Amino acid sequence: MDVERALPQRLYGDRGEITLNVTGDDLCEWNNGSYLLETDGERSEVPSTDREADLTMPPRTLASLISGHSSATHLGRAGLLEARDEQALRTADHLFETAYRPYCPDGF
Repeated sequence: MDVERALPQRLYGDRGEITLNVTGDDLCEWNNGSYLLETDGERSEVPSTDREADLTMPPRTLASLISGHSSATHLGRAGLLEARDEQALRTADHLFETAYRPYCPDGF
């Protein structure tokens, strides 16, 4: 996965911005770092940044967030990401919400 290329490929639930810090990606080390997601809902830019992170997470947690499978609040409560504060979780919840969560009907 390439964070800077993956994040702009989806639509977002709202207009806004959030700073994400990806850590612990030993397989794709270029992903480790902070990114500023700026979106109007349909178009997004995701440059690397030196800003303080709103959310810090490993790549597998980011994948769950990008897909809409789990909300940032849920992932934070499960201890899978660290949030700067409650407002950061609410912002991420609004940005990453999807009309339909991923669903796999096969119980394999």
